[in-house]
Amino acid sequence: MPCEACTNFFSGDFLCVNVPNGGTLQYGVQFQSISPGPELGQTSVFYKVCNCNVVPQTGISYVVFELCTGGITPIRVVVAGEEGTITNGEAIFGVPNFKVEYFGDVDAAECVTFQLIYDEVFGIESLQPGLFGVKIGGGPTSSDTTGSIDGLLVPCVVPVNCLKQVTAEVCPQATVSLEPIVSSRTPLVSCLDGPIIGECTAVPGFTPLPNTGVCTFTVSQVICVTVPLDFSVNVNATSSGGACGPVVPGHECPPIPT
Repeated sequence: MPCEACTNFFSGDFLCVNVPNGGTLQYGVQFQSISPGPELGQTSVFYKVCNCNVVPQTGISYVVFELCTGGITPIRVVVAGEEGTITNGEAIFGVPNFKVEYFGDVDAAECVTFQLIYDEVFGIESLQPGLFGVKIGGGPTSSDTTGSIDGLLVPCVVPVNCLKQVTAEVCPQATVSLEPIVSSRTPLVSCLDGPIIGECTAVPGFTPLPNTGVCTFTVSQVICVTVPLDFSVNVNATSSGGACGPVVPGHECPPIPT
């Protein structure tokens, strides 16, 4: 259940840990999203980690993630735009885990984004309940400096089976219409000389138009318009049958004749 002090740092569901240290120190973590990694075939998993304390010198110095069944260790981690270091986990947690450290402390009342980069392709359905741990200054096994959260979603690999790519040329087209629009803004009004006692026809140097009560005139302006267009394509692959080859004993497919 979310800690009270962390509610100002998160929206939606998040996990929180209370670490007693002469009071309640609170840390929160929230799964953000999964997206393709920096390179083809990679996956990025984003977490938001907040130090909900306002007490100075209670920074988070490293973060520990449990490896769920079938899970793998990320190959890179980027913390608040800086490269972090991935090391072996700690036995104190009692489960397989990996540690992210050497990214600088997460200071009191500060939030950072952890980008875990995996050299695999998997989707959001691969997230499984796991364990999240934090540590502040002090001894590595001291009860007042280390805490953990049960239930954090940590990534497990989803097999992508036989992944192949096909390439096709597509030419999207669209009809673009431009409708000229002119709208009036607030007029700028200033006085020219002093007021004249009398009608407008008596003002020296001023030639009035016919007195209809309304001044009508036409103003034109040539404008340059740049229209950004985003061309893309939707892909829909539908199974349309197939063929079965010979059945052989064992677990290896026979070679395809050349």
